[in-house]
Amino acid sequence: MTFNLCRKHRTVAQLVFRYTQMAGMLPVTGTSSMQHMQEDLDALHNPFEISMPEFKMIEHIGIPHSNSRA
Repeated sequence: MTFNLCRKHRTVAQLVFRYTQMAGMLPVTGTSSMQHMQEDLDALHNPFEISMPEFKMIEHIGIPHSNSRA
């Protein structure tokens, strides 16, 4: 399964903001760019749907698998 940001018309940062929201975390922006701040806030004020399979896929990014080398 792949996550299609183009289908959602969102940036990676917006995806991260939405994921953290759905996970019950408080997303915090750290940008000095007004454009990036607006994009970040747009993800909070105009939430979009992340399906449960997509959510689980994002959740496992960066988690080492048993067959990977440490």
